[in-house]
Amino acid sequence: MHKGKRGRAMFYRTVAILMVAGIACLYAIGRILDWRNTLLIVEVWGLSWFGIGWLTAGTYKTDPALADA
Repeated sequence: MHKGKRGRAMFYRTVAILMVAGIACLYAIGRILDWRNTLLIVEVWGLSWFGIGWLTAGTYKTDPALADA
């Protein structure tokens, strides 16, 4: 296993859980409390976590052997 692969997998799993669970919870809370912008809040939450995952993925260095290919 590559160094750090297990940590990255755990991070991405956490981001995915926060995205999905947060979207579901915020939507339910928004419907119950009759928020005017429930959909906007849900989308900002989901896209924010997606962006965090995406930016984190871009910071990992690639294997030098694959960079020349």
